[in-house]
Amino acid sequence: MSTGEIRKDFRSVGGVLEVGGVRIEILAKLCTTAGGALEPHVSALIHEFLSSMDSQEPTALLHLSSQLAGDQRAQEAMDRARVRKPSSLLDALASILPFVNEKNMEEVSGKLVGILRGHGGLLTKFNCAWVIQVLVSLLPKQTVEPYTGKILAALVHNLHDRNAVLRTVMAKTIGHIMKAAKDSSFQKLGEKITSWYLDKDDEETLVMCGLVVHYIQEHSADRGSSHYIWSLPLAFLAMHAKPPSLESKTEAKNSCDVWREVWNEGTPGTEIGLKLYATEIVDLIEKFFSSQSWMKKAQAGRALSSLLLLRDHLNDSQLKKISGLLMESLSGKTWDGKEAILEATKEFCSHATGKKEELRRELQLGELVDGMLKECRKNVNMSYKQHCLTHTAVALAACGSDKFSAFKELMSPILSQGQMRESNRMEEKGEEENDLEGSIAERENLLVCAWVAIGKAWLPTSQGAGEDLQWILEEIKNSLGKSSGKIVGVMRTTLSTLILNSLQAKELSAFDQAASLLTEVVSSLTSHLPSKSHDTLMETIQKRLNELEDAEVKLKLEAALQPLLQG
Repeated sequence: MSTGEIRKDFRSVGGVLEVGGVRIEILAKLCTTAGGALEPHVSALIHEFLSSMDSQEPTALLHLSSQLAGDQRAQEAMDRARVRKPSSLLDALASILPFVNEKNMEEVSGKLVGILRGHGGLLTKFNCAWVIQVLVSLLPKQTVEPYTGKILAALVHNLHDRNAVLRTVMAKTIGHIMKAAKDSSFQKLGEKITSWYLDKDDEETLVMCGLVVHYIQEHSADRGSSHYIWSLPLAFLAMHAKPPSLESKTEAKNSCDVWREVWNEGTPGTEIGLKLYATEIVDLIEKFFSSQSWMKKAQAGRALSSLLLLRDHLNDSQLKKISGLLMESLSGKTWDGKEAILEATKEFCSHATGKKEELRRELQLGELVDGMLKECRKNVNMSYKQHCLTHTAVALAACGSDKFSAFKELMSPILSQGQMRESNRMEEKGEEENDLEGSIAERENLLVCAWVAIGKAWLPTSQGAGEDLQWILEEIKNSLGKSSGKIVGVMRTTLSTLILNSLQAKELSAFDQAASLLTEVVSSLTSHLPSKSHDTLMETIQKRLNELEDAEVKLKLEAALQPLLQG
């Protein structure tokens, strides 16, 4: 059959190319030798070859893929093998793609968009995406650019396909097509990706969103300025998602891994990245806090904690906005993951240390601490209560707040329960106590947390430091004969922390006033320790004592602490 006869027999009837009696395999072989004569028919040939791929696949492979539908990992492996299988149609496609040019690109792009929006199977759509990748690499940008909008929309349409292999190739192809895309296309894509991420909690969607940006970075690296303004802030928030459990993990990488790669590839370092995009990150955190999803709220809290760890890159306006967001998020009922908000509030209070007094008032630090104290008062599960106590204690100290008396009121019932012998505790337990009681291990963990929190919250420079120290020493004294060795050890560490903080602050008046009680407590404490050890903390205290200039106070404290220091 001559080239002229082949050209004559090409007809489009009902949307399906008829080639006389020549089978599709023979046509594929002819395409490898027909050369430039195929140029007028290249769009019809591309459409025919792609549309025929599903029907050319062996039935046995289709059946096997269907049987693996219940095992996603196995099915993905099978589908990857299916799309990699050599094919004469692929060879034919590769041979005719060089004949796509400015004259026929409009028709070719229309055929490709039609296939992507149609009901084709895996091979048809996968190789359609491959054709787009090849064309982007072969053709000048100005030839592809007029059609990127429709092609991009069709690719995005397939990002939610049930087939993971197909989703991945669509994301990769978007990465290629964005080389030729207009800046407005980047903006629209960014809005869609951000909206999807905010509205969905399923790992599949979160991974897919990350892959799109990852492939844009990989294949359209020179277009970074067109998308970094939205993709990197989203990456920072996204890499603070809670990773899925091992049991539920089905993707090769979880969404945190994918988005962390996006952030690392797009920034010269975390600190510089946060300085560059602080405004956009804070704005996005606000959107996450406004989400109806508890998962997104908690994620925003974790991201905010990381943001606040770095100093001097947030201006006063941003800090005020963050204060309002935290105030609003702290209020209301307790929800799964709310401890991330408590941690963010703690970091915010620590971040505000050293700011001017006027700004500190405007940041409503006292009101934030009040909100944390309110959370501490709730009858909630043990784990959340421990988070409340720990983070509130640090916030109290960071703010230099004189609210230790309110914190003390929270601690009293917890410490009182710790002083009850186990037998009496089980016999005298009432309804209110039931809300706070859990297993023996949980109760002990809560008691450990309470003592550690006391050590963090007490400030030697606060207005009522002396009175508060007296209360702490009395609680230690009353608890010694009724506590386990573990709790006694924690009380020893707490007392040592209080002493060290006072020495470092050079404010010892509270201990000076309580010297008599301190001597009694230290003596009793050392006799109850399960084992004596001279640790680094004691060495540090001794070093600080040696540096004291007030000889009288030094001698008094050394006498009181001698049993503790000797170990």
